[in-house]
Amino acid sequence: MSACAGAQTFGYGTFSDGTNALQYRVAQANEDLSGPAIMVTYLHGGSSVGEDNEKNLASFMETNILPYLQAHSVKAVVFVPQCPSGRVWSESGQAQPMSATLKGAIAQVAAEYGITDNLFLMGGSAGGTGSWRMLSENPGHFKAALIAADNPQGLDYEAIAKTPVYCVLSKADKVIKYASAYPEIAKIRQLPGADITLQVLSDASHAETCTGAYTDEALDKVFSYATLGVDDALADDDAAPVAVYDIHGRRMSAPVQGLNIIRYSDGTTRKVFLR
Repeated sequence: MSACAGAQTFGYGTFSDGTNALQYRVAQANEDLSGPAIMVTYLHGGSSVGEDNEKNLASFMETNILPYLQAHSVKAVVFVPQCPSGRVWSESGQAQPMSATLKGAIAQVAAEYGITDNLFLMGGSAGGTGSWRMLSENPGHFKAALIAADNPQGLDYEAIAKTPVYCVLSKADKVIKYASAYPEIAKIRQLPGADITLQVLSDASHAETCTGAYTDEALDKVFSYATLGVDDALADDDAAPVAVYDIHGRRMSAPVQGLNIIRYSDGTTRKVFLR
């Protein structure tokens, strides 16, 4: 089973829509697994803008996203774009804002890897602002999002409510103040059909919230929204499924919606998400 092992496995790319150019890094995790892949887009914070196509990946590598994908045998394409200098993910008012360019880049990379569904969005700080804007402008386009240390104030809350979101805030964050962000997120949670999970940290700094938001628990929740057929999800070229367990280790007669732990005839186990 292959897995993307680290930064050296990420290829370089550039997307252009004729107005803006967007550099990015991309890699596959667990590409040898059978079945469809998901696509994870990670938006870095403000300190990683530029044209080097390196700081964006360095920001991503500080998170638990790649180790999680590897440890849980999630077949995925990981897309890490870099916002150009002088621009921000959440800008508005331009003829072609970065959010529009980003949507085009995601579509192009997804098409290159044959992904037609199961798009996930993640980001913190300025990347969190950009993620909120992407959800506001593209309701229901992503299966789910994980957003850390940011505030959706001023955006279309009814549109955002079309996408499940796992949010992480800290009461000790001196950049994105909890007292300002919490009431705005609470407004979205109250909307009909909204599926917003909010985790509140007590003493994490802004930087610690941005990098530490991607816990196994948070990623389990976010990826549980992946839409995979039972046959595709359980498929394995070398072994047959012999037992199914829930996340508490209790054996079940068949897979259920959400997270399942599958044991195969060769002794291996995999976490499988069904919706």
